[in-house]
Amino acid sequence: MRQRYLLPLLFLSFLSAFSCSKKTEQDQAQTTTQAEGEEIDPYQNLVFNFDEPVVPASQVNHWDTTRYVAFEPAVKGEFKWTNDGRELVFSPLEPFRPSTAFRANLRTVALPSGKQKLTLNRDRFHTPFLSLSGAQVFFGRSRRAAGTAELRANVRFNYPVRPADLRPRLHLSQNGHPVAFSLTAAEPDRTLALTINQEVKPDQPLHFEVEPGLRAVAGSEATTTPLLADTEVPDQQTLQVRELTGAILNGQAVVNVLTNQPVSVADIQPLLSVSPEVPYEIEALESGLALRGGFEVGKSYQVSIKSGMRGTLGGQLVEQFDQGVSFGDSQPSISFASADKAMYLNALGNKNLALRLNEVENVKVTVAKVYASNIQDLLRVNKQYGYDSDDEGDSGMGEDGEYVDRSYQQYDLENRGDVLFTRTYATAGLPKQNGLRLLNLNLKDLEFNAPLKGLYVIRVQDTEHQWLREDKLVALTDLGLIAKQGVG
Repeated sequence: MRQRYLLPLLFLSFLSAFSCSKKTEQDQAQTTTQAEGEEIDPYQNLVFNFDEPVVPASQVNHWDTTRYVAFEPAVKGEFKWTNDGRELVFSPLEPFRPSTAFRANLRTVALPSGKQKLTLNRDRFHTPFLSLSGAQVFFGRSRRAAGTAELRANVRFNYPVRPADLRPRLHLSQNGHPVAFSLTAAEPDRTLALTINQEVKPDQPLHFEVEPGLRAVAGSEATTTPLLADTEVPDQQTLQVRELTGAILNGQAVVNVLTNQPVSVADIQPLLSVSPEVPYEIEALESGLALRGGFEVGKSYQVSIKSGMRGTLGGQLVEQFDQGVSFGDSQPSISFASADKAMYLNALGNKNLALRLNEVENVKVTVAKVYASNIQDLLRVNKQYGYDSDDEGDSGMGEDGEYVDRSYQQYDLENRGDVLFTRTYATAGLPKQNGLRLLNLNLKDLEFNAPLKGLYVIRVQDTEHQWLREDKLVALTDLGLIAKQGVG
């Protein structure tokens, strides 16, 4: 009799254990996220609220280097009291480290007398953890056999990832069967390319799975669950527009038309139209096109491609393509128009440097003069850093153990030059020409008549986001000004 009741109880216990195990696996990521606090944008400012004014009115609305809050991992930045001293705003000098959990501790020793019992309304937060944004499958010209096509794929993440870290963890399959591939990407990036090394069935999904343990470049938190994505394998005989997006690249609005095989710029030009009409140039991509020109942030455009368009690998567009695209909700950005080449400015003409400003209301402009004795040293350390590293084990840590975002290096104004002036300009007040804002350089401010000529560093910075800044190196001679894009 006792055995009759014992078997159902054992079966129920097994079901309960299996259910708990399954639930734990499904909810693991959510539980981890909750334990690490709220999610923040890596580019945002942090605001800490208090129930009472903390500082006197004289300290309100001024950026301050006093460390009122200590972060773990450490984050360098500036603080500003607002709302009658009831809010403390922190703006990082570099974007918050990707895929990282932070702790914040109020440094009561930095507060006025009588405020030592105050506490922070948020002491834990994290940047978005590493995730798989999706996968794209398309045809390209074979690198192994001329005149033939090969199937390729792009795996897209929300942060740059090292190919060496992804390679042992990535698996491809179709209908449950493994698919052989080669990861062709060599450098860390958000999008990593690969080549499919075997025949797969068209119009059937290709399954991508990334094992747990993958880290973003400079990220501290590894993935704890598999990252999954499915995408259809295209038919080579049919040309398809697989994605139409609007993006802000170096301050310029760009429309990307991604197809399932390469297309010829000459062939598509008479079949492509944009409404409302704007001047633009077409740039061929690995599989698609980029449209660069007079697109404006905040406006919507209709992109149309007539049917009959053929890809370079034989595919034909069966039906006309029509889709809208816009550039809303983009990150604020600052860039000089002459980003990739040197520029000469005549000393007798207009001394204007053209800027691309997106979602920036006010800019602080700092001009520093670098004297001859420091020029060689300045140029020697002028390097454009990215996430890349000679050592793939580089975690983005500086000599003092703190995280360094090397994509935001700038000239050292404090130790290699004298600051001539710092001014704040409203973006709306700067002259506008062809979608660009013009910053005028006054030769008197640059000490043009001084007997000792030199180099100048012009820094343009968002007044509300300390990390958002761009430098340009300017050489001043009796013949005029020569401007060279700096690091930013």
